[in-house]
Amino acid sequence: MATLLEQYELRNDPTLIKRVEAAIAKTAQYVIGAESSETANHRNRTKWAGQAIQQPQSYSPSFSWAVAGNGTIQAAYTSTTPVSQDNVSDSDIEYVVNVTVDIFAGG
Repeated sequence: MATLLEQYELRNDPTLIKRVEAAIAKTAQYVIGAESSETANHRNRTKWAGQAIQQPQSYSPSFSWAVAGNGTIQAAYTSTTPVSQDNVSDSDIEYVVNVTVDIFAGG
């Protein structure tokens, strides 16, 4: 588990922030283009996606905290010395973004 300082440093890593923005955009594209209208909270998710696809950088600060708080991501980040976001997989970042969309979409 990462220390609070390591979580802060991970959350503020410029490369990680870019990766989170890409994951936000990818998730927004899915919600708009392929998500079933029967998905729970779909109406709010679609509204969120319309905004997020235009400006993923406006959502990346909040999502980056969720990413940095994930135990799997923390373990990957701290698995080498020095610590590095390079050890964090895209799929883990995408997972955190996907499961936290409803928090930011409201509903």
